[in-house]
Amino acid sequence: LNDIMSYVSVLVMAVVMSSLANPDEVRILLQFMKREPRETRTAAAAKLSVGCATFRNVDEATSDVSDIHVGIIDNNCFDQMKQLSMSEPTVKGIFRDGVVRHLEQWSGAERKEFQHRSSMHFSGTDATKTLQIEETFWKRNARGGGVKVAIFDTGIVKKHAHFKRATIKTCVDYTNTKPSCEDGFGHGSYVAGIIAATDSKCKGMAPDAELHIFKVFTDKQESFTSWFLEAFNHAMDLDVDVLNLSIGGPDYLDQPFTDKVREVSASGITIISAIGNDGPLYGTLNNPGDQIDVIGVGAVSQSYKVATFSSRGMTTWELPQGYGRMKPDLLSLGESVYSTQHDGDCKVLSGTSVASPVVAGAVTALVSLAKTLTPPVACNPALLKQLITHTAVPLRSSSMYEQGSGVMSARKAADYLLKYEVHASIHPPRLNLSDCSYAWPHCKMPIYFTGQPVVLNLTILNPRSVSSRIERTTWTTTMASQQDLLNIEVEPCDVVWPWSGWIGVSVTSTKDISKNVLVEGVLRCFLTDSLDTPAEVELVIPVIATPPKSKRLLWDVYHNIQYPPFYIARDDLSVMGDALDWNGDHPHTNFRDAYNFLINNGYYVELLSSDSTTFDGSLYGALLLIDVEDEFTEAEVQKLTDDVSRHNLGLIVFADWYNSGIMKKSSFRDDNTREVWHPLVGGCNIPSLNRLLAPFGIAFGNAVYHGHLTSLSSKQTGILFGSGSAIAQFPAGGTVIRSTDPLTDVEKVFAAPAKSRSKLFTHSAHGVHGVPIMGFYKKVAVYGDTSCLDTSHNMLGRFCFNFLKAMLDFVVNENYQVASDFVGHELLQKPFLDAKNEVVAGVGLTQRNVSHSLDGVADRRGHDHLLKPVQGNVVRPVKAVTQSPYRWRWDHNMAPGEFIARDPIVIVTPLRHFDYRKMQILLPMGLSLFIALLMLFKAVRMYIKKKPIFGEGRRRRLP
Repeated sequence: LNDIMSYVSVLVMAVVMSSLANPDEVRILLQFMKREPRETRTAAAAKLSVGCATFRNVDEATSDVSDIHVGIIDNNCFDQMKQLSMSEPTVKGIFRDGVVRHLEQWSGAERKEFQHRSSMHFSGTDATKTLQIEETFWKRNARGGGVKVAIFDTGIVKKHAHFKRATIKTCVDYTNTKPSCEDGFGHGSYVAGIIAATDSKCKGMAPDAELHIFKVFTDKQESFTSWFLEAFNHAMDLDVDVLNLSIGGPDYLDQPFTDKVREVSASGITIISAIGNDGPLYGTLNNPGDQIDVIGVGAVSQSYKVATFSSRGMTTWELPQGYGRMKPDLLSLGESVYSTQHDGDCKVLSGTSVASPVVAGAVTALVSLAKTLTPPVACNPALLKQLITHTAVPLRSSSMYEQGSGVMSARKAADYLLKYEVHASIHPPRLNLSDCSYAWPHCKMPIYFTGQPVVLNLTILNPRSVSSRIERTTWTTTMASQQDLLNIEVEPCDVVWPWSGWIGVSVTSTKDISKNVLVEGVLRCFLTDSLDTPAEVELVIPVIATPPKSKRLLWDVYHNIQYPPFYIARDDLSVMGDALDWNGDHPHTNFRDAYNFLINNGYYVELLSSDSTTFDGSLYGALLLIDVEDEFTEAEVQKLTDDVSRHNLGLIVFADWYNSGIMKKSSFRDDNTREVWHPLVGGCNIPSLNRLLAPFGIAFGNAVYHGHLTSLSSKQTGILFGSGSAIAQFPAGGTVIRSTDPLTDVEKVFAAPAKSRSKLFTHSAHGVHGVPIMGFYKKVAVYGDTSCLDTSHNMLGRFCFNFLKAMLDFVVNENYQVASDFVGHELLQKPFLDAKNEVVAGVGLTQRNVSHSLDGVADRRGHDHLLKPVQGNVVRPVKAVTQSPYRWRWDHNMAPGEFIARDPIVIVTPLRHFDYRKMQILLPMGLSLFIALLMLFKAVRMYIKKKPIFGEGRRRRLP
């Protein structure tokens, strides 16, 4: 027995050590041009993997004939296969197969609270009663009969009493869990119940519909892109009518996924998707709900206001070079809605994951009603979107980027269907840019002579054809005398496909006027298949007299970089749970409150969407550089220096942190891509800013500080200095403002172990007094942090708007006194140079990161242009960056409920993964160490007793 144990120990060690190679493997997705037999796909994969140390086919949930193939290869071989695939005509691309979408999840406390309140007959919402489904559809014999509805979720409880056996026609499990297709989490059963449950307490909206269930999430809410792609293929084979996706994710550049969504729409399937639960912040839409061919659904509360948790638009695909589209498309019931509980009776839940199946149920009933008409109406995604958006009821005091067309009215949609005639339309059909209750922020951007273009991004719906083109456009004003007052530049998409497209409208004034006017007109788009009936949009555009220079501000959005395709580190390093700054920066999204503050104080804020050489600096009081990440060219530096020196252009800079050591420690290994993610830049691009500020003798250093400013200003206290930079160099004659409170040295915090860093931010002994954080010199004012302007970092509303106002007063008003607003000010008699704070120089964007992030970028074949105003008020098309090698991954160290908990009832948490790959490393290593120590102990003991370690061993001894 002793000899056997010895040999087994050696064998176990060998097996365990060999398993350590597994983390160097990666799961890949081969995408083919068309569906191919399994043998063809396997042969192509083997051909591309020649020379790879490892390649294994993964046949889970793949069809015999498919356009994707999944395998596992050595991570180092990925680039080689990608290069070889370019010469393989059948292969469309190779991607890492990762987790790209998530479900909403409830923490245990909130789940128990809702179950308790539900058991006490908590006043939840019955969607069928609220939307008058029975009177509108069921009495017309439109109960969903003959309509195929696909649900991509966590499966379904197939023997649940709420579902008739005939209701569930298909149940396919792509997760390989046992028992197959069963819902162990409850999300999928709840969604299916809203659409087709037959229970009298929580009725479904279309109880006779055919349900086709696709389980693409495990009970632990794990998923892969390949599972979705195969499920999409299966749904197209089944020729389903409606597809519900109560899912979402921020990576809208996951090309295999987004391409497949468009293919599904082109096949005639109407996709309805949740818009996300990341509200109330703007610019937080989730994919695929933000896609132009998908009906993106937000949530309305029981009091008929936009739900706090519901994500807001606009779409960020086109930012910052142009402007985003209106999303969500509409709102529906999403708070406390009754539906099926997978292990019981009924329950209430909230979220856009609830609002989406409410719309899907109503759309299913509409399709059922269309089949009963004489003659029957053939429904398609564009037609159904027209029915529910054109009849939606707008909410007062909510903008178009919060509510879309408004709250869905099933009754009005049904009435509209009865008299509907097929036509192309523009979404929204009417837009009054002077109406701030709906058209924010456009109502805050009046048109005047010499102003930057105001860009609108409108959606075209064409139910006549899945593919068409815009032949021409015309603009006609209601009053002929106003025809020449505006210059309307229209940039249409290449092709209206599938069923939908976009037009970019750039509006500028052609002449100065003395009296403000409203220009009303109609923009018409003539499509190739409907030249006699163009799509129209009514526009009401305010035109005003040109404001004075001191009130005109130019906000640079051109030098902001959005996620994806780059890893942009968070501005506030104290937020440990989420490394990526995926919301990006824009005055109408995360800087919305700062933008409104400027407008309310009488300033006119224009957006600079092109480089700094394209505007006339003599027309503006100040240029705002807020959290810039991109590089400034030498031509831009020279031009801006000249504008400040000769044309009295004020320059206001809100910087952020930059420290190469902290950037290095902010890198992490992504479990999906098996690569180390490096930040493209710090909180902002300090090296580039320093080159811009060098002619004025101003520079920021690499020191990073964090804390609260309680007594810096006489007008505002409690301001967060959230991981900002300190001034390292300032000229004589300037005024420097030093912190009157101790600030934490963030570099020392990051020198500590990762687990203890969060405590050091709040209980750090490394407090530094008198840190120079703000400076005023001639026409330049600088501040070392942007967190106090960023709504996403200031949920408590502790903004530094008075700092911004003081900086504006300084650069435009020669009589402004800095001492009147700030404590701790110092007028420099000689140049200031902090020897302890090294000036950051060089190139802020590491070229290696840029080239790596853009590796394999392909042109998008659908929405493939961005609107980009340039000098001369012309809108030019720019090819969009479309494919990132990265996939979104929620941080493993984040506790449930930590990501976002802004609503007192609704708690939205990230997708929670069990990190098998880390355990794959740590467990074998621990086991190997234990066995090695055991063998060492055995060897020492044998040596002492003069017994062979391996050999005849000890004989059994009788007692």
